[in-house]
Amino acid sequence: MGKKKNKFRQSQKPRIQNEVARETTTISIPNPSNTQVETVKTAPEAPIKVDRETELNAKYAHIRKDVNKLLIVIASLTIIFVGIYILGQKTDVLTNIGDWIYKIGNFQLQ
Repeated sequence: MGKKKNKFRQSQKPRIQNEVARETTTISIPNPSNTQVETVKTAPEAPIKVDRETELNAKYAHIRKDVNKLLIVIASLTIIFVGIYILGQKTDVLTNIGDWIYKIGNFQLQ
């Protein structure tokens, strides 16, 4: 896919340069004291260079938001699981809750 994009860009480069060259305009200003007409040529405007990082930030802003949300969720789950593990090691609370659920649910092992 990269080769196709490069070929496309190379084929478009001369066309873009020709369009920029055609945008050079001539402005005629009549001079009342003299019958000659002065012409002023304007140079084509240089294309605005945008920093690559700024361009990518603008293009993928929605992905950055999703990645940030994902990182927050993963960090939260890690903290919860570590807390549950420590609670299970230090106390019998989780074992008692498990026994209570087993009694209430009337589960049978076969």
